[in-house]
Amino acid sequence: MIKLQDLKVGMRVCGLEPNDIVRLIEVNRLGRSVVTVVYQKEGIERAYADATLYRRDEARLHEAQDEWAADEDAEISRLTWEAKRLRNAYLFGLGHAVYTSDIDPLLHQIEAVYGRMLDRQPLRFLLADDPGAGKTIMAGLLIRELMMRDDVRRCLICVPGNLAEQWEDELRDRFGLKFTVMTREMLKEPDPFGEREQVIIRLDQAKRENVRNLLGESYWDLIICDEAHKMWASYSSGGEINR
Repeated sequence: MIKLQDLKVGMRVCGLEPNDIVRLIEVNRLGRSVVTVVYQKEGIERAYADATLYRRDEARLHEAQDEWAADEDAEISRLTWEAKRLRNAYLFGLGHAVYTSDIDPLLHQIEAVYGRMLDRQPLRFLLADDPGAGKTIMAGLLIRELMMRDDVRRCLICVPGNLAEQWEDELRDRFGLKFTVMTREMLKEPDPFGEREQVIIRLDQAKRENVRNLLGESYWDLIICDEAHKMWASYSSGGEINR
């Protein structure tokens, strides 16, 4: 992780662009917690871009290291390139997550994830299939694909209380995704969401004011809400919003 104050011109940085290393061309500090940068993708002339970075972005920024060294072990090199091949497998075949997960998806599930969801940037999608249509399978496929593309690292899933462990089990057993189900003890920590990147939280926990405040201060690449119709708000007779 790179602190904002450590960013400097010429530094090679991972995390600003998915699957790409960039070189910082300009670094402008707008205070202790905000930095604007201009950067160039390595190997691409005139491919410049800019970004505004906040403290919450520090977790995804890493200084790039040289991949090759004169004394590098041959087996380590082989494993490094094999890892790169697997990491970029989605570029060469549609549905890589399907073949690396323990599922037998149906046609409508493939169509929803690969025909509708993945092409939407930014993604705002309401999946309103019938009960038993496999919405958890579709959510797991979407998460796996986005994680393999480095588009998602921090993911929050909000579910009814009685379904939390079911989501945890299915994501682990079918997709190899290790999510943490939030407990009362975890929510008493000063920053329960800071160190946890894949989280399942119950609806009755998320609606508490102190937890809502913590969630509002945290950053997520992807948020999935199961049975989202239960998250509607109403107005009281005094005009206040009841969540």
